[in-house]
Amino acid sequence: MNNAGGKQRVVPAIMPDSFEALGELSGSVASFSSAVQLDVMDGDFAETVSWPYANSLEWNGFEKMAASGEPLPKSGVLKYEVHLMVSDPARAGELFARVGAKCIVGHIEAFESESEVRAALSSWRASGAAYVGLSLLIETDLSRVESFVEDGTADFIQIMSIPEIGRQGNVFDSRAIDRVKEIRGAHPRLTLSADGGVSEKNVRELFEAGLSYAVVGSAIMASADTQASYRRLEGLAASAFGG
Repeated sequence: MNNAGGKQRVVPAIMPDSFEALGELSGSVASFSSAVQLDVMDGDFAETVSWPYANSLEWNGFEKMAASGEPLPKSGVLKYEVHLMVSDPARAGELFARVGAKCIVGHIEAFESESEVRAALSSWRASGAAYVGLSLLIETDLSRVESFVEDGTADFIQIMSIPEIGRQGNVFDSRAIDRVKEIRGAHPRLTLSADGGVSEKNVRELFEAGLSYAVVGSAIMASADTQASYRRLEGLAASAFGG
């Protein structure tokens, strides 16, 4: 499976607002998962602002990390997938690849042309990313990413499964099920993820529709026992395959 989680079917998502919070959250996830998705928002493409866009000092610190090659916290034991909900994903992706993110996904809606998409994903690979992908908002036509799947520009596709991005805890949008089915029907071998509102109520149905892995935020991170919640979700995902 071409994603930060490898054989994991469930990848926890974190949304830190500071470098300190990043360290705390990544440390928590590393206790039960080998991978994490880091949600990154600039306050423009998505209304919410997260690290490293929270303030100029945080951004300057991130720039210094990238320049020196200092790795993200726990990157020795935790594989990072970075979800770029930003207006300039090309530059941000390069920086995150330089600090050890092995999987980077940017929104197709943030690019102005197909050539920009190809240039950005190529630059992420050149900067150290092992897997690069494209994400689509729930209202975006699936045809927007077709050419990038066909020519191998994108290693994977991420379907947003909530009506509005930028916050954890949003309600699952059931249209995502049919979108997963449609992409899976057209591309049987494509690595396909869903992000947003995934919980114990819908995770099995997503995998039965053809999902490769699920990105899960609040259903894990807001629970009283994160490890137990993660294991239940992994079990439900496996059950879709008779596991």
